[in-house]
Amino acid sequence: MHYPKLILLSLIAVFLLPLATSTVAHATPTLVILGLEASDGNPTTSEVGKKLHGALKGAIKSHKKVFKLSRNEYDLVELKLVFDCSSAANPCMAEIGEEVNGDYLLFGSIHRQGANYRVTIKLLKTKGAKVTVVRSFFPASPMTSQSLHRTATMLLNKALG
Repeated sequence: MHYPKLILLSLIAVFLLPLATSTVAHATPTLVILGLEASDGNPTTSEVGKKLHGALKGAIKSHKKVFKLSRNEYDLVELKLVFDCSSAANPCMAEIGEEVNGDYLLFGSIHRQGANYRVTIKLLKTKGAKVTVVRSFFPASPMTSQSLHRTATMLLNKALG
């Protein structure tokens, strides 16, 4: 009789199956950072937006909420043109998120307003198109890597909780 082998296999299945399903159920979500669109058309604002985009990527790596950053680079403006999402409406952006294999998208805009930059970021959950919007101001000068990192960390903390 092969009862001992059958019992052993049954025990292994009983103990390993919950581990396998919990691993699948709690997979690390993928975050795609699309960047910040300069809504004022100013090249300097666009450059600051690119630097803040880099700071956001750095800040997400040290945030308490764990995401897997997408290895692919995407340009927000190009994706909005390709998908005809000029207004960045949530359902359209969710479609982009699915296309680029992101569970979450992080994107937004930056605009020079007097001596400050006004930054709006959106964290969009692709499934269900649920969005968290964060708006903030930060001084236009001095623009140091530390001030960009502080701003990126503050924006992420507000968006991610």
